[in-house]
Amino acid sequence: MGRAGVREAVFRYRDKIAIAFLLAVALCLLRGKTLALGEPAEDWLDAFGCLIMVLGHALRVLALRHIGPRSRTHVLGAQRLVTDGPYAVVRNPLYLGNWFIAVGLCVISQLRWLLPGGPILAFLLYYAAARAEEERLLEQFGETYRQYCEATPRFLPRVLLSRQGWRTFFHAGAAQHVLKTKEYQAFLSSAACVSLFELIEHLRRARGLG
Repeated sequence: MGRAGVREAVFRYRDKIAIAFLLAVALCLLRGKTLALGEPAEDWLDAFGCLIMVLGHALRVLALRHIGPRSRTHVLGAQRLVTDGPYAVVRNPLYLGNWFIAVGLCVISQLRWLLPGGPILAFLLYYAAARAEEERLLEQFGETYRQYCEATPRFLPRVLLSRQGWRTFFHAGAAQHVLKTKEYQAFLSSAACVSLFELIEHLRRARGLG
């Protein structure tokens, strides 16, 4: 399997990879070394992590207003090329939102190795998935997609420093698209992860592990 095959496999199984990683983190939390900052500081850090996750979910909702239910598919390709709203600012706003959610969970975990390593691993996962999608979209839409790539960065926005950039980013799409994607499942999954981490943190404190 070449690099392209690996990227396609990551795209198809990205959800399962993320779930497996979260379970591994939960197991590490039972005995792993955390920052041990003390209860008040840890609670503030948990709140900061939740704020980052909310930012990620907000970004996902903005993107889903434009792309709709197709975001749930594990088949490479698209019926049409979406280039408005957040997709006019970055090519992969959904993956960027997922990355923010992953970073928030890393902060909430407070594991020493995960705070620097988790964001990097999450970026590599979504970078590989994005590259797989981009290769297929280039085959499907040709020069139109090539020009879109040249004008729009993959993850890091260039135009948000201007007022017009912010207007473009928050341009309203179809609200019913968000409902059709069952995005509430993503919110519930995040809430379940936070609850699990908090439960483990409570058990650690009860056992005197900090």
